Amino acid sequence: MIPFLILKSRNYTVISAGTICYTYTLVNCIDINTKQNVVIGGTVTTTDIATIGLIVALIVLFFGNNLVQQLTGSSVFEWIGRFFKGIGNLVSLIIRPLNKWRSRRLALPSDSETPVVISFARSLGAIDVFQPPLTRNLIEAKSYAKARLKADIKIEAAFDFLNQKRRAVGKFEHYPHLRYRIIKRPQLQEKHSKQFYVIDLGEIDFQYLALLQEPGVDLATKEYIKQKIETSAKSLPSSFQSLDSRLNSRNAGLLGVQMVLITSDDYILLRRRGIHVLEWSQAWDVSVSGYSGNRVFENGKFDIGNTVEYELDEEIRKLRGDPREIFFTGLHLSERSGTTVMLGYWKVQATSDELRSYIHKKTNDTPLVFDTNILPKEKFVWDYKNMIVEFDGPTIAKALPRAEKTLSKKPYSFVDASMASLVLALAANGKSTEGLLN
Repeated sequence: MIPFLILKSRNYTVISAGTICYTYTLVNCIDINTKQNVVIGGTVTTTDIATIGLIVALIVLFFGNNLVQQLTGSSVFEWIGRFFKGIGNLVSLIIRPLNKWRSRRLALPSDSETPVVISFARSLGAIDVFQPPLTRNLIEAKSYAKARLKADIKIEAAFDFLNQKRRAVGKFEHYPHLRYRIIKRPQLQEKHSKQFYVIDLGEIDFQYLALLQEPGVDLATKEYIKQKIETSAKSLPSSFQSLDSRLNSRNAGLLGVQMVLITSDDYILLRRRGIHVLEWSQAWDVSVSGYSGNRVFENGKFDIGNTVEYELDEEIRKLRGDPREIFFTGLHLSERSGTTVMLGYWKVQATSDELRSYIHKKTNDTPLVFDTNILPKEKFVWDYKNMIVEFDGPTIAKALPRAEKTLSKKPYSFVDASMASLVLALAANGKSTEGLLN
């Protein structure tokens, strides 16, 4: 079984991969490696807190009496031990009924599927899962100028040469946009009686990731970039250092989003990527995806929801929908590139027919897979193929191989982060994920 930490709050639970617990209150931290075996929604919920009291009592009784005998001959530590034991028993009486309430509160609508869904999403790279999903106002971030990675002359020259090679084979150029990377493991922090998911970021030029990920870039250039990142990381103060082996200042992966759009008549848009994208070419994707740029900070305040709205407008168009109801279900980390994306969904006020009409010019027939022939602002999606399908796991599972068959003779592939986003969105809305969890 995969080890989890459960970081509890009044309103939210973040289920995190790993086993290290820093400083949390007794109720806030449960480690599966040392607790009992009740699993609800992929989480552990029971522990006998009285054991802690007993352990403390035994330690105090043993060391206390020996110490007192040497010093004063008093048995005061025995009374302290009895006190801690009593406290332990009292906490036990309180915690046991509380655990029953906690178990109910952690369960998603589809109780029987939830543990499997979370395990599956985690196997794809979801390192945090939010139960219930977080709204945009509960996700905060700070960007640190000291952790910024700028492109130097050598990187810019290599980037220009890469774009020349892309143009020669008919691909669009990459652009040297400002992006952000996570430099520490995100944490829960309590503010004003609410729990916030807090992310530490550093600015990075997109050129870094492009040169590291493009297969046509020479090894010497890749090694130079890695060394530049390493040198920058070593120069940072200790407060910028991270114990996480993957999320630290040596990471060049970008922060982004992978979002499922749910229409008013309960359909979703799935898109098959084209040849121009940096990662996962010709794989199926969710409705909207993209990296966070300078618009993620509005008037100096971080808002990951801005990335969702911006990418939707760039890749399709603006749609009616309550921006307060953009929900985030987890954080995904790509093993390929180190890229981190916030997973989530947004219920928009557009029907499936309306959504189709914004992407594809109306024709007499309604094919399962249709082109993007109404060109949006973002040209990297111009060659995307599209499918609008009922928001239901079994229906999606049947539609994907049929859709891919119209395009190629190969089995379909799906972006890992996008599949994690899809199954978590289904589970959060009480939908079946049958057929997708394999």
